[in-house]
Amino acid sequence: MEPEYTVEIFNACVSDCRIAEIHVSCGWFSSVMMVNPRVFRRISYGDCLINDG
Repeated sequence: MEPEYTVEIFNACVSDCRIAEIHVSCGWFSSVMMVNPRVFRRISYGDCLINDG
């Protein structure tokens, strides 16, 4: 059985904050299920972009 992870990213800002260019460390992330690249995309080893930047 392959490892499975669930990650939640949320904006806890108390006013009208816009957050952009969220990158997460993701190693050689891959998935057997289709992942929408606008939602989560591996840019390079260890660098994944959330929500198309």
